[in-house]
Amino acid sequence: MSHEIGYRVEQFVLGRLRQVGIEHTFDDDFYDVKLGNGELLEIKSCRLSVRHKWNKPDKTKGEGYRIGRFDFTSEENRDKLWEANAWLCFVVRHREQYMLCGFVRAKELPNRRTFTVHDLRRCQLLDLGEFKEKVKIK
Repeated sequence: MSHEIGYRVEQFVLGRLRQVGIEHTFDDDFYDVKLGNGELLEIKSCRLSVRHKWNKPDKTKGEGYRIGRFDFTSEENRDKLWEANAWLCFVVRHREQYMLCGFVRAKELPNRRTFTVHDLRRCQLLDLGEFKEKVKIK
């Protein structure tokens, strides 16, 4: 993902946090945002579907694509997120459209490198209102 796309996704999430009145500070450490109560939030995004470069698509069957996945590429940062039990915010994007899927604690997920959109179905994701109540920020 390019830095420009990552920046747009982060601005989308920060805008939503501002809308509901969640205090936050943007940072660029192993996490993206420090909430008003001191908890950490990492923003993860992926495309809805991605073309397989090694497959020639059959346009009539929708082949040649795979479902998007969230990447935790740096093992060191991934371990820090799990150790701090940071909040993770998942956003699915399609071109210039963004959908905030929800929030979950890092330790509620398996500590592995990739996490697919399908894996989100097995999570107890909090929506923005539930997240605000959980972190108790007014």
